[in-house]
Amino acid sequence: QLLLNFSERVDGHCFTENYVPTHPVVTKRFSCSPHWNFLREHKQRPFDVLFYQLGNNLLHAYMLPYIDRFPGVVDLHDYSIWGLYRLLARSYGERRAIQERFAQEYPHASAKVWENEAELSALDLLDYPMTKLIVKRSKLTIVHSEWLRTHLRDEVGPSAQIERVPLGVDTSMVTAPRPSPADLRRKYHLPASAFVIASVGVMNRLKRLPVVLEAFREFRRINPHAYLVFVGPADRLVLRSLVQLAAQGGVKHCVRVLGHRPLPEMFEVIAMADVCVNLRNPTMGESSATLVQILAMGKPVLVTPLGQYTEFPDDVCWKVRPDRHEKADLVNYWTFLSQHPEIAMQLGENAKRFVAEWGYANIASQIEELLFSVADSMRLHA
Repeated sequence: QLLLNFSERVDGHCFTENYVPTHPVVTKRFSCSPHWNFLREHKQRPFDVLFYQLGNNLLHAYMLPYIDRFPGVVDLHDYSIWGLYRLLARSYGERRAIQERFAQEYPHASAKVWENEAELSALDLLDYPMTKLIVKRSKLTIVHSEWLRTHLRDEVGPSAQIERVPLGVDTSMVTAPRPSPADLRRKYHLPASAFVIASVGVMNRLKRLPVVLEAFREFRRINPHAYLVFVGPADRLVLRSLVQLAAQGGVKHCVRVLGHRPLPEMFEVIAMADVCVNLRNPTMGESSATLVQILAMGKPVLVTPLGQYTEFPDDVCWKVRPDRHEKADLVNYWTFLSQHPEIAMQLGENAKRFVAEWGYANIASQIEELLFSVADSMRLHA
């Protein structure tokens, strides 16, 4: 979406791994190559500025060596990329290199912890985010929350070049024509009169989905017309536990696990939902693309008041207290919203207004200006 909304001033080249962009506008306006061509092309015709999209995901691992060797602008989606480094150490033979990097970032800590998986599991992920060197070496780091900017400044120091730009909303998907909520419920084999709770996005252990399912079991005793829908790519172990919990709790018939679906279908699930759930505990300081899309769709959503979620006003997102309050808060909020649809509607309207200026056209314009500013600064200091 950023590429689609950059102006004609941007003459870009995309480098990817195991992926070839297919959108006709992208392929017409931008050259696209596998990343192993980067060194040759950058040597032949040096790029003015390099723009990296980095998150705590194995899909982004290939760009880590480039970020170190060719500093540029990093759009950092997570405060901590500990999980990415740990996966590289455990499954891809990078343990020694990552141990050395850890020692460089955290000289006060013992790097021997990387030799023991149990000790690694015991570390607080927010105490060792392993983004310090990336931010320190980059020309500029773009983040999507004040919470993340503050934490990175505390971690790296006041000299760090960090700018906050909100996470973009795909307005084309928000406004796309689609069937009515009642018709969508029939499409997904739900009663037209159901009270639908949806969890949208990657299903992993941080999303508190077993607790959501346990709370739903209690809520259905209050509202027998309630249904719970999970949509998004799933961690295998989390998926197995959800299926088992639904069966054991006697709610398998009113729980739908749709798995990974095309983007239009994800928006259909949001459109037919009465309320969405987007919990995270612990947080990696991540930005949630699904959350901002849910807000743009005008749906009430329940979140955990940690990390970036603390920045969303209480009249935009209702906050589910973590730990011992979690299940009770979910049940109470669902009960209230099912009994007061006018409040749910007002929450949705507040949500839409909150992200009204976060469309990708505005976001791409802000990022474009930052990229040109960095490029100009690099030329001045060349």
